[in-house]
Amino acid sequence: MARKGRGGPALATAAIGSFIAGLIATPALAFIAPGWSRWPCPSAPPIISL
Repeated sequence: MARKGRGGPALATAAIGSFIAGLIATPALAFIAPGWSRWPCPSAPPIISL
């Protein structure tokens, strides 16, 4: 669109798409993050408690 001289609508489309993606990704990440935090990281050293 920008190459055809329609930069404004192209920027608006990108901004709206980014906003909607953020609305979807933020709750999804908040929902999935607790499960990810319990998953062990294979590259982390073992925790040794004294």
